Amino acid sequence: MSKVLCLTPPKGMCDGIVSSLRAEAHFVEKKKFPDGETYVRIPTTVSGEDVLVVHTGFPEQNDRIIEAMFVIDTLKDLGAESVTLLMPYMPYARQDRRFREGEAVSIKVVLRTLASLDLDYLIVVDIHKEYSLSEFGNGAFNVTVLPYLAERVKDELEDPLVLAPDRGATLRAKAVAAALGAPWDYLEKRRDRVTGEVTIKPKEISAQGKTVVIVDDIISTGSTLALAASHLKRAGAKKVIALVSHALMIGDAERKLREAGVDAVVTANTLAREYPSIVRVIDVSKLLAEFIEEKGLL
Repeated sequence: MSKVLCLTPPKGMCDGIVSSLRAEAHFVEKKKFPDGETYVRIPTTVSGEDVLVVHTGFPEQNDRIIEAMFVIDTLKDLGAESVTLLMPYMPYARQDRRFREGEAVSIKVVLRTLASLDLDYLIVVDIHKEYSLSEFGNGAFNVTVLPYLAERVKDELEDPLVLAPDRGATLRAKAVAAALGAPWDYLEKRRDRVTGEVTIKPKEISAQGKTVVIVDDIISTGSTLALAASHLKRAGAKKVIALVSHALMIGDAERKLREAGVDAVVTANTLAREYPSIVRVIDVSKLLAEFIEEKGLL
């Protein structure tokens, strides 16, 4: 038998997963005590069953991690045959190494903690650095959704040019370019040694007259994207579209992006939040359900 437990799912994801997998769905009971401590309860029997927990890590990342830990441990105590955690947005993933002496490698702690609970499988969407998943061990999967998003807006993009925000993101740009049948490049930042002025432009290909699609895993405050978009518009780009897996859109990110000339942000429904009007959300639950089915996880 298989069951889907909806813990803190992104909007539409639990319904989409359940519909695609034809599984039985239940919502985990949860609350906060007056002192701030977390309570969870599994509302159905799970003994001998394969259980999929649908739960994202944003917003309120610390609460989301605690909820996941309590639910996984409880499912194991109650005799679940296997437990798979589908966490589309994995928090703390950007702190994947020690950038300064003395720092915690946060994602290592999170993943090792989940593994210590005997979690059988972990599925994430476009984690910041895929090599981080080695901290979980066997049974961790990273699903990329960027080409899927690109295919769904392909017909709306006239003369697209796909750009990575830096050299390190070129693999994502290549995958999206292949889906769109478009050229790709990456942005290069240069500082004038005399004036100190910073310019950002594609390394080789001109943006003149193009619909520029900037590809990345996360938009947080939007500052980097806004800087790139303003330079691209001045360089003659007809439109600037951001195609990202996770649109956190912290603070006044929407204002920054609009003022910089970003026409739209296209993202997946990986977060449990409402999005500002500049963001277009595409449901990826069917893609994730197909992955789960293909791997035989439920």
